[in-house]
Amino acid sequence: EFAKAVTESAVEILKTKKEHVIIVFDENPKENWFLAGDQL
Repeated sequence: EFAKAVTESAVEILKTKKEHVIIVFDENPKENWFLAGDQL
């Protein structure tokens, strides 16, 4: 559902075809998460 929404937005904003949009989910362990230099 999220990938479809992102794809639809990309098509509308970038004026492209949905076949040209690639969505990649790259999951990382929480110990690799940082915000403003601080580990979450």
